[in-house]
Amino acid sequence: MASNYEEILKLNAKFSWLIDHRDGVGVPELFTEDGYYGFEDNGAKGREEIKAFYDMRTARGHRLSRHIFSPVAIHEESESRMVGTCHLTLFAADGEGPHPANPLIIMDYNDEYVKVDGVWKYKSRIVNQVFGEVPNWEENQ
Repeated sequence: MASNYEEILKLNAKFSWLIDHRDGVGVPELFTEDGYYGFEDNGAKGREEIKAFYDMRTARGHRLSRHIFSPVAIHEESESRMVGTCHLTLFAADGEGPHPANPLIIMDYNDEYVKVDGVWKYKSRIVNQVFGEVPNWEENQ
């Protein structure tokens, strides 16, 4: 049986794989029903809003991306709740590749994980910009 830490690593790996290889299809299910994803003051609340974000992203056309996360530093608060921080280096560009290997942005992800029916899910993923610029999706539609 995998440890809680290993389960969180798998959750984070699945998150990035679904974005990079499935246009975000399946990402909302990695969150609790009322989960939150985004900046502290601007994000998607609940699975439907998270799905709408990825639908908007997909509607823009093909985007090649690789979300590269550092290992997560976690603190177990109880058997069913943990908090953690990891760092994202994002390579992304519209259209078919290959593209130049220039990171678009580096961000901190501050996560709250909860165990729901024996499965770890995101209660929240709050992102903080460290380097680079956040793409404005609406302007590019």
